[in-house]
Amino acid sequence: MRIVNKKIKGGALQFVLFIGAVIAILLLTFISLTYSHRFFQKRGGFVLTAVGQANNGINYLLHNDIPIKDSVALRIGDDSEEIIGNSLTAYRKYWGLFELFTVHSVFHHQEFTKVALTGGYYKEENRYSLYLCENNRPLVVVENAELHGKLLLPKEGVRPGNMGGKSFTGILPSQNNIGQSNSQLPEILTPITENIKLWLQGKFDSTMEQISMNDPLDLKISFKKNTKLLYSYTSLSLAEGNLVGNIIVYSSSRVYIGKSMKIKDVIIIAPEIEIEKGFQGSLQAIASKEIIVNDKVSLKYPSSLVLYNKNMSYPNAAIAIGDHALIQGAVVYWDDNREGKQFFNSQIKIKEGAIVEGEVYCARGVELLGKVKGSVTTSYFIVNKFGAVYQNHIYGGKINIELLHENYAGMLYQGNDKRVMKWLY
Repeated sequence: MRIVNKKIKGGALQFVLFIGAVIAILLLTFISLTYSHRFFQKRGGFVLTAVGQANNGINYLLHNDIPIKDSVALRIGDDSEEIIGNSLTAYRKYWGLFELFTVHSVFHHQEFTKVALTGGYYKEENRYSLYLCENNRPLVVVENAELHGKLLLPKEGVRPGNMGGKSFTGILPSQNNIGQSNSQLPEILTPITENIKLWLQGKFDSTMEQISMNDPLDLKISFKKNTKLLYSYTSLSLAEGNLVGNIIVYSSSRVYIGKSMKIKDVIIIAPEIEIEKGFQGSLQAIASKEIIVNDKVSLKYPSSLVLYNKNMSYPNAAIAIGDHALIQGAVVYWDDNREGKQFFNSQIKIKEGAIVEGEVYCARGVELLGKVKGSVTTSYFIVNKFGAVYQNHIYGGKINIELLHENYAGMLYQGNDKRVMKWLY
């Protein structure tokens, strides 16, 4: 028998082992990629469901009231779909003149929070340019005054007039667009006005976190966190810095806002508030004596200027909006006087060249020399010119609801619909 010795080279064996290892790695990679794809696809579906639940929660709050300042569990849809660990909770509170909704959604350990600032909304058929209380006087328009859209006026209606040798050269709507008002203004949502009264007294929720005033200020607070409160017993001058988000600034005396200050979505509260010429930002200013908005100030939507004159304590309390200032939002004055008495000074003065893009609400008198791209709701008008005071006159002022965006949402009146004004962060 012949025995043959044949030597097999190690390189071939190593090559075979290498190919086998590569194939194994590719198979494992493919399996891992398939698993990862399915995992992230499933997780993405959970995230989308959580987002959808949050959207449904916001929509629910727009059409249904829940208790204020209390987390409420929502059940929307079929209860059979309920899974342990999944949840949908909602929180509602007042944010100045508006309402703030927070909805937190959990679905299969995926969480999503949505925060919405909401305001009142009127359908097109219910919108008006002017609501002037029944005061047994006609509305007199002078110079190049313009009124467009639907008007609700005293039974005496509207007529052209003459003032200081100036006659009427403006525009009035047809009689078909003029209806009759009554002796009462539409009522602002009472819980909102009551909350504003408490804030003006320096009374705030215990959940707010009071923080110190640093110079310069630099705060950016999410609306998903607790509100930060900057509280001062002395006057404040906000000259430079950044205040953004879920912040309330309170002074028991006065707040001055400089044009170099960056403010967004913040609430400022004080008896007296003044905004320097040229300032740009978005805020809600709430006062009890005076709000001065100097020339060329620009307040972006949704801003508001709110003055509450308790018991008519300050006869000269007023909101003054300077020349070429732009206010996108609401300008509001109200007090506790129910007698309907007319005064010889205006409580809201909109100077020539100033624009309010939104709405003006005044329980007393408005002096309108500028333009309102939206609506005016007032007890009467005042003009102080040519050495005399003219009641229920508009001199050169312009009101046009047709220039306001159809999706505008603003003040909350009793019983009106709600709409999202802005998604918050």
